[in-house]
Amino acid sequence: MTPTSLCGTRATETPTPTVPTPGGRRRRASIMMLVLTVVAAVLAPLFFAAPPASAVPVTGRAFGYYSSENGGFWLGSWRLADGTLAFCVNTERGTPNGAEFSYADGAALGWYSPDDAARLAYISRSWAGSTDPTTAAAGQIATWTLTGLGSHTQEELAAKAGADAASVLELARRMLDEAEMSASRSVGAALELSRDGDRSRVTAVLTADTVAAGPVVAPAGAHEGTMTLSGATFADGSTTASVHNGVPIRVRVTAGSAVADVAASVHFDGLPYGNALTMAVSSGAAQNLLTAGSASASATATVSTPLPSDLPFQPVVSTRTSAAVADEGAGISDTVIIAVEPTASTLAEWPVVGPPGGPFTTVPLTVRSRLLGPFAEQIVPAEHPPADAPVVCEVTRVITTGPGEYVTPSCTLAGPGHYVWVESISPTDTAPAEGGARILPWTSPFGVATEITTVNAPPAPPPPAGQPDVAPVPTPEAPRPEAPTLPETGSGDLSRLHAAVLALALVATGAACLRPRRPRPAGRHLSVSAGA
Repeated sequence: MTPTSLCGTRATETPTPTVPTPGGRRRRASIMMLVLTVVAAVLAPLFFAAPPASAVPVTGRAFGYYSSENGGFWLGSWRLADGTLAFCVNTERGTPNGAEFSYADGAALGWYSPDDAARLAYISRSWAGSTDPTTAAAGQIATWTLTGLGSHTQEELAAKAGADAASVLELARRMLDEAEMSASRSVGAALELSRDGDRSRVTAVLTADTVAAGPVVAPAGAHEGTMTLSGATFADGSTTASVHNGVPIRVRVTAGSAVADVAASVHFDGLPYGNALTMAVSSGAAQNLLTAGSASASATATVSTPLPSDLPFQPVVSTRTSAAVADEGAGISDTVIIAVEPTASTLAEWPVVGPPGGPFTTVPLTVRSRLLGPFAEQIVPAEHPPADAPVVCEVTRVITTGPGEYVTPSCTLAGPGHYVWVESISPTDTAPAEGGARILPWTSPFGVATEITTVNAPPAPPPPAGQPDVAPVPTPEAPRPEAPTLPETGSGDLSRLHAAVLALALVATGAACLRPRRPRPAGRHLSVSAGA
């Protein structure tokens, strides 16, 4: 009976050699010694001076089950001299125990199709390195199922586990199902730039080309890589950071211009995807080995695109009223001239918003204008208006086209006095998604000369038609001094006055005497009786 090897294969029988004659033996020995001497002289520097480092022997069984039936059978993993664990892949070849192996790229060997290589790679990463006997035995059955069971069946091989045969067989089949669903031919990375509100984010995405379903995105946070930025920084100001796949990370664009070119790159190593295999290839007739988890994939991605700057923006405003002097009831407006005030830490241009790469639009800004008054006295400039300043009206103007000159809606003047415009800009008037968080506040001072309008008191209205004019009330004059009392007698002017009066009296008497009398009619007599 031909014995069975410890890896479940038949041992190779050694043929019986032919016995040569003594003379022929000596001649052949001499010739062989000469040939060996020449070969040794030529090849000694190559082999004996530096033995190949890839030659690694198998030192024995690792984890699994040993069955002593039929000459002995080992169902499980093997250990190489460097500590690597491995599964056999050739059921009909000899035991690997004591044989020497060299590592090789499984893809270069061309032994398996890309899909089978993907399945075997998944088994090697997932279970070939296990220290659990049941897992190792089931993994060996799953491996042989893919590489070829030969004359064996799964049930026959599982029976070598004795009392654990059913558990080993069930696990082996679950492994094959999982490998079928999860095995991948390759893996790739991609970088996605996005805007969350008014903030830029970059996300590294890993996608595996699976055997069962084609491209599948790896679960978020499953793997860690290294990302590098150009034209932007991470939140802490650095340009290199560890990132996880599928997890967006905030980036800040710190250019003084409204838009800057931003580049990002990411690299992942040691990814458990792809169909890369590392095989331990036998130098003789022993089974070749599928090593445990010794091959893994890497993925790299880069992206470059324009992004809006995250620096704040300081608007400044100069204004002038539409009329320095106006009538009561007139409407006046304010001319607003808006510009950008750049500093070392703020934008030199009007900010923009938009998706990565554009199109971009200017950040909208609201200017609030208040007309204060009337004030009876001349307005004195101050940093802020009085807290109790009367407000005639408040108007707003939304700026959507950047720097320039704009006119506010008008306000009606209420009455005589002095009026003044004051303006303000608040970031809260612009939504965060539209760039409001990047607007710095601004307030105008109070009493700027170009902002003042004066309304004079109107003249008195004329009287209604048909009514006499009303004489104006005279202005009271100062009392005149009393004339001095003239003395009863005297000379000079007073004597002449008395003479004039006396002359006038004499003239009047003379005129009365000279008046002609009427003749009395005849026969008529007027009798006056005494006592009548």
